[in-house]
Amino acid sequence: MKTNDVKTDVKTNEIKVKAAQLISEQLKLDQVDWNQNLTQLGMDSLDLIELVFKLEDAFKKPIHDEVVLQWQTLDDIVSAFN
Repeated sequence: MKTNDVKTDVKTNEIKVKAAQLISEQLKLDQVDWNQNLTQLGMDSLDLIELVFKLEDAFKKPIHDEVVLQWQTLDDIVSAFN
């Protein structure tokens, strides 16, 4: 495995952990199932807006509205911040 691959894996895991933490706190879930889409987790549009602000703050990276509107799964969120 190359050094860049390891760095990417570490960053992806960091994003997954932080996103799962923020989602579980926001939606008051005991755990987050990565196989469910955001609406199955109970997230509505206001939850999504709040989550975007928290993620942008956590990762110091703005996300365009067009990208957010395409999010359906937790992996979509991770991809936006990679």
